[in-house]
Amino acid sequence: MMKTPELLKTIIVCVLVTALLIIPAFGDGNITEPSDSGVIDSETSPQQPAGDGDSGVGDDPGTDSQQPEGSGTNEENTPDENTEDEETDNTGDDPGTDSQQPEGSGTNEEDTPDENAGDEDSEGTGEDEGSDGESSEIFETLSPEPPVLMKSMTTSPDTGAPDPLAESGTSDPGAGTGVVTLGTVHITATGTELTPGGGNGYTFTGTYSDGQITITGQGDNAGQYYLREDLHSSANDFAIQIQTSGVTLDGNGFSVIKTGSAGSSGGISLTSEADGTTVKNFDGSNALSDHSGITDFNRGIESYGDNVVITGNKATGNVNAGIYSGGDTVTISDNLVQGTHPNGDGIFVIGSQPNVIGNTVTDNPGASGINTDAISATISGNTLQRNEGGIMSYGEGSTIRDNTISDNIYGGIYLTDSETGVTITGNTVQNNPRGIMFEDQGGSGNGHIYNNYFANTQNVDTSDDPDISAYTWTNPSGPTPGTNIVGGSNIAGNYWSDPTGTGWSDTHARDSRGYTDDPYEIANGVYDNKPLVKTPAPNPNPSPSQNQDTDSATNQNTNNPGSGSSDTPRINVVLTAASVGNPASPGTTTNLILTLENIGTLPLSPSARIILVPVNERAEPIGEQPVEYVDGKFILNYPLLIPTEPGTYTYIFSPVMVTEDPDTGEEVRITVGDKVQFTVVVGEDGTVTVTMG
Repeated sequence: MMKTPELLKTIIVCVLVTALLIIPAFGDGNITEPSDSGVIDSETSPQQPAGDGDSGVGDDPGTDSQQPEGSGTNEENTPDENTEDEETDNTGDDPGTDSQQPEGSGTNEEDTPDENAGDEDSEGTGEDEGSDGESSEIFETLSPEPPVLMKSMTTSPDTGAPDPLAESGTSDPGAGTGVVTLGTVHITATGTELTPGGGNGYTFTGTYSDGQITITGQGDNAGQYYLREDLHSSANDFAIQIQTSGVTLDGNGFSVIKTGSAGSSGGISLTSEADGTTVKNFDGSNALSDHSGITDFNRGIESYGDNVVITGNKATGNVNAGIYSGGDTVTISDNLVQGTHPNGDGIFVIGSQPNVIGNTVTDNPGASGINTDAISATISGNTLQRNEGGIMSYGEGSTIRDNTISDNIYGGIYLTDSETGVTITGNTVQNNPRGIMFEDQGGSGNGHIYNNYFANTQNVDTSDDPDISAYTWTNPSGPTPGTNIVGGSNIAGNYWSDPTGTGWSDTHARDSRGYTDDPYEIANGVYDNKPLVKTPAPNPNPSPSQNQDTDSATNQNTNNPGSGSSDTPRINVVLTAASVGNPASPGTTTNLILTLENIGTLPLSPSARIILVPVNERAEPIGEQPVEYVDGKFILNYPLLIPTEPGTYTYIFSPVMVTEDPDTGEEVRITVGDKVQFTVVVGEDGTVTVTMG
């Protein structure tokens, strides 16, 4: 008598063969068939001409699918041509099946019920395209009500960043690549698909609906694993745990979601044996995800390994911390951390030499955006908003640079007066009740705090009576040529403003050096000896009658509202802030924000037409850009394409007022300030920073 497993396999093979024989009879029924390349070519999915970046298909209005940043596509809701058919024929592997394929097998080995079982009006046949156990493809054609097609997208195995596809159905997954397809949605990751039931190098208890995964070895693909759908877990200790070194765990744009009480659980847990591990792309960006990221755990990601990389993830609504790291030489970059509650930090690091770079940490009202008790931590290029505090530092030798820290509940940067070797530079700290706060822990601390922009209700809080006498508040090398935080020509002390823009540096006499020798008293007996001030334009504006080119160095004083002495130009539009949206990464498009102000003696009307005209070759592709008058300032928002290769990229524009000659009615262009210049720096590690000058 035939054994049950063999009988099941025989039945499945018969069903597959029968279905394959029947399918050609439905040639007019718009059945989706795999193409020769192994990717769906759907007759119901309109295709764009080659080279067109718009896939021509739309997102389901009932989902919250996210588009790749800077894709520039026009999404339309496109109804499926089969909406009137009462019968739906589905071809493709059922995403609900958890069976694994043995090497070289073309049939499903386990008796797994199909999602469509019980649906009398649907027929399904499945065939696994994988041939070597390293690749897995799932082809689906679903008909929601109303059925729509979704946008094509792919994520790079190297960067994890979503990229638009020029054409639908053109990617070849290749060996070792898993492709998930829903209509025309393609999400690509490399390695071994984590499948219920487990496999070589990992165990998977339960299902994606309620499961727990433990990775204990390198497996079949050099330690590379990925999710195929959102993982829900009710486990009280962890949803995914990595217990070995050298693993790359790719979320593939999916989420990990805690069900039930958070307890002491970790969403993704790395033990102390997980050295050299990378955790990436758990950001909910996959069109098939619920988009929540890693959510509702005690800690979203907790890591105790050394040399770990945690990048491109989204952690929301966790309790103790969004991301926690206790290892050495860890890199935490380009993550979004939000809503840690009620008293948890966004990112918490201890250990030695951690790098916390380019993260966006917002809306953690009970604690700090970033909290470090590490030795020699680097906190760089992060955006911290609406947390209880921006950055809290207790460790020795911390470097806090080039961060944007604003609108936090209690303050911007928190230090103790016992920390040594601290460097704080290049930060924009504004619209907080306190800029920097010092806690009294007995003194003996020291460090350098310079070239920062402070515009807070109280810029330095010493109410705890700390000893900050050993901290220097200007460049330790003395004023040094270079573009400072407000665009001046020397890097010296700090710029002392306030939320109204009428602080000490705002109202002090301008100086062509960008700083003054007049000391600014920070606390009793503590001074910034070279504080930054505004820089006057070297020349007044040209006369309209000259109708000069925007790059002209010659200026006249004839009938020009912008004319005046060289020290007091009547109209002088200058760049006061430059930033890009986060996360920003090489090769992607992100939002560039430039803030300009008229610091001249003659006010500009809100209706004045001000444009930025490109001056150098790097700026030419951007072209002329109008700026918008907002609350007394001129703002430019522009979708800037970040260069792909590491390097320093300088963009130079000229601020120009466009008006009309009252006699002839012809357009007249008047240069109304010195060059507007900003620099984008793409680091070797993929970090992106923007500075003025």
